[in-house]
Amino acid sequence: MAERRNWALATGLFAFGFWWLLAGAYGLAYALVAALATGLLAAWLAPSRLPAMRLSGLLAFLRFFLSRSVLGGIDVSRRALQPDLPLDPGWLDYTCRLRTPPARNLFLLSISLMPGTLAADMNTDTVRVHLLDPAMRDDLPLLEQRISWVFPDEPELEP
Repeated sequence: MAERRNWALATGLFAFGFWWLLAGAYGLAYALVAALATGLLAAWLAPSRLPAMRLSGLLAFLRFFLSRSVLGGIDVSRRALQPDLPLDPGWLDYTCRLRTPPARNLFLLSISLMPGTLAADMNTDTVRVHLLDPAMRDDLPLLEQRISWVFPDEPELEP
């Protein structure tokens, strides 16, 4: 029970912090209600046992993910606003080296949240990824490596 309470508290605080980051002090009453609802929903949806995570690995993953998301978002925006920039969309079958379900789930979700990429399907160890540019494939092994640092049950991968 304490684990669910901690998960709900962490999720609610994260939601509140994210609101503060995006909107500042504007609408803090709404932010508190949204954070409370997010925390309650997280407690209800949380599995009975959360996977073990390394805090240092989680922080490294978040730093990597956020920096790549910002840089990728800028790149995708430039491509949308300047049609003469190269755009070479295509599909990639990427072999996933992560072994545990939490790590694989985080990998699939992270691919789809990064600008210019979309995880479309996964069969056994192969992830079908749509890319706006073939150069975006270079981030996949790095993303996979950072995720391997998060979970102690995963062997640490090299890019």
